[in-house]
Amino acid sequence: MTLRLAKLRASTLDTLDVLAREHGRSRPDIAEALARVATSDEHKAAVAGMLVAQLAAMPPLQALRGTGRRAVKAAKREAEEEK
Repeated sequence: MTLRLAKLRASTLDTLDVLAREHGRSRPDIAEALARVATSDEHKAAVAGMLVAQLAAMPPLQALRGTGRRAVKAAKREAEEEK
């Protein structure tokens, strides 16, 4: 299994801890289960509206990939090399 790091809000970690205790599983197990529900064909339509509403209710934690300082510099460098 590949290890990936993610920035999570403290409140998110607390919620994951509560869910993990309630279900006797680990944080990664809970996160995986939630991701599977959100992406399963059976539940995707029902979850989509809830997900959009929750995302609209909170500010982004970090910028989208490819918009950071290093990504912008790399894109400029690549553009200069193509010239």
